[in-house]
Amino acid sequence: KLRAPWFALYVPSSDRPRYHRVRLDHLAEDLASLQPHTLLCALGHALCALPRYGGQTPTPYSVGAHSLAMALYALRPWFSAIAKPQTHTVPTYAAALALVALLHDGPEGLGLGDIISPIKRHLHGATKAWEDAAERDILTALCPSVLEDAPHGPLTTYAAKRAHVGALDLRILLDE
Repeated sequence: KLRAPWFALYVPSSDRPRYHRVRLDHLAEDLASLQPHTLLCALGHALCALPRYGGQTPTPYSVGAHSLAMALYALRPWFSAIAKPQTHTVPTYAAALALVALLHDGPEGLGLGDIISPIKRHLHGATKAWEDAAERDILTALCPSVLEDAPHGPLTTYAAKRAHVGALDLRILLDE
């Protein structure tokens, strides 16, 4: 019987940094046991240390920087509203979209790494199911309401938000 592999999740703390061993087949339970702040810090640290494009860039560029750029891309239509916060607010669905965009590469910080597109195409989607499940587990641990259907707004379902983020991810390739 094959056992699911382990991966180490770095969790910074005030007393001393430590690694948690997490089994891939129990990912949801292990992520849910972490405090949201701890999980966000661990993911942020891992994604900022992970080079984008397999490190083949003229200047260092991390997956964390890409994720932040994605969240800003998601909020672009509301930038003028952000400039005048006393008169406008960002709609809830836009904030949810920005969170999905910010965490869309979260599974890469959980030990999978940034697999470049040519390799992913060669794998024929072998990592897709795990990435999708891990992303849902991360969002469930941090903000479960993002996964719920919204009563109004242009992006009412998680699938619609994820599809929009996928389109933004392709668009941002032109600017990176």
